[in-house]
Amino acid sequence: MNVCDKCKRIVNPPRRLQPRGKKMLCDTCFYEVYSTPCWVVRQFVREVAPAISGKCLEPAVGDGAIVHTIDEMQGDGFCQWTTIDIRRTNAAQHVFDFTKPSAIDGHDNMVTNPPFSLGLAFAQRGLEVADDVYLLMRLNWLASHKRNEWLRANPPDAHVLPNRPSFTINGRTDMQEYAWFHWGTLAWGGQLQILESVPREERRLG
Repeated sequence: MNVCDKCKRIVNPPRRLQPRGKKMLCDTCFYEVYSTPCWVVRQFVREVAPAISGKCLEPAVGDGAIVHTIDEMQGDGFCQWTTIDIRRTNAAQHVFDFTKPSAIDGHDNMVTNPPFSLGLAFAQRGLEVADDVYLLMRLNWLASHKRNEWLRANPPDAHVLPNRPSFTINGRTDMQEYAWFHWGTLAWGGQLQILESVPREERRLG
């Protein structure tokens, strides 16, 4: 029986476990795939980037939750999307590793919920291809020796979610706080904003 060493889920053929160090992981854990709750994206549009439009990039698109929710709020066609994922998904127009060199360029905005371990690489590559970059990350992503030098030179605005999002089917939350980090032409460079609390009823809707 194939069981992921991290989440303990059973992985049935044709899917396979993938090695990382001494652990064998399912695709979800290996690629750090966590679907973004729609209420988190709605709050992003309301309070962080209400005028988001133009050429927009989602380089870790997954199931397309960020793209679909922004289009629902802004209207189809308001954003012209380029979507990427390292895995083949229904929402991905292109399948490759975004952190590697590619022809992708010239975007107004990049919005994504990247793998935690690749957050720095996504931020750096994002600033090469988009005017404004928004990453949904754990708040403690800021506290790191590895990222310290770059973050001190490139401090993001941090838009902190007062409610913990759930990235699981059962609706449970972890013990981490989250924020939208923003770099770019419209960012202040190190500004802190505490977003409004989202009613429980809206969060339950997803």
